[in-house]
Amino acid sequence: MPLFHASVFLLSSIMLAIAGDWLVRSLARIARYFGWQEFIAAFFIMSIVVSVPELFIGLTAAFQGIPELSFGNIIGANIIHFTLALALATIVLGKLEFDSENVRLAADFTILFALFPFLLIIDGVLSRVDGMVLMSSFFIYVIWVFSKRERFSQYYRPVIWDGNHHLLSPFEKFQQVMKDFGLFVFGMGVLLLAAQGIVNSATFFANAFNIPLVVIGVFVVGLGTALPETYFALSSARRGNAWMVVGNLLGSTVLTASLVLGLVAFLHPIIITDFSPYIVARAFLVLSAVALLVFSHTDNKITSREALVLLMLYVLFGVVQLFVL
Repeated sequence: MPLFHASVFLLSSIMLAIAGDWLVRSLARIARYFGWQEFIAAFFIMSIVVSVPELFIGLTAAFQGIPELSFGNIIGANIIHFTLALALATIVLGKLEFDSENVRLAADFTILFALFPFLLIIDGVLSRVDGMVLMSSFFIYVIWVFSKRERFSQYYRPVIWDGNHHLLSPFEKFQQVMKDFGLFVFGMGVLLLAAQGIVNSATFFANAFNIPLVVIGVFVVGLGTALPETYFALSSARRGNAWMVVGNLLGSTVLTASLVLGLVAFLHPIIITDFSPYIVARAFLVLSAVALLVFSHTDNKITSREALVLLMLYVLFGVVQLFVL
């Protein structure tokens, strides 16, 4: 049985990564077809797409009565956003600039959102009311972001040529976007199956080896669900689009820590009777958030040297988490 569930977890994680890649690619092409703003596509739409794994795992965990798995998953994924994903993208770029006041302010708000659930659960319960507060805070944040979107005026250039430099007719462009819609829907279905497999295998290992579900969520499931964000950050960095890196990682962190976690708590309150399994994850989330705050406000950029610090912080997190299991 352990071998079977390990295989299910590995296969589900691979499916999660592949489906996340499909969603990112298909949505990017759809955004180009409609000529959407890069700001909307990266900070809002792309963030939603790459956060679908956390959403599906959260809903599955809530309906199965184990919402603490989702809580740990989101903590672990956000640690990766602040350290591994941001560090790798910065190393590829050479430096990651926060040269806009609105971007720096968005980064500050993101840090607050990542830590906000810890304040709400200080009484041991993330209740339905707390869930509503988290979801409401997300929508208030979205209103603020869209009120500032005139500062981000770059648009995707609509695709008018194919790979062989042939001019596409309107019908050919329509055919292409319909294929992308189909791929998008199929990818969502694959993500749903992968989320179910990950939740079931994670539950098995937690019970079999007496490991708290939150630790499984933070250290294992969190890494799996953060693959789409990390892939998109690296893909954007290779294209030299630093703004897409920042927008996607900040947006997905805010979305999972507020809307996704709020929805999970609303469906099934998260009750924590023992906070000891959270000590390592909570400490490293705070450390990574402080590091991001300091680095982003130092000359308004993250350098390659600072990226290495973030990368080592993630490695240290993994070593300490394994040590205390």
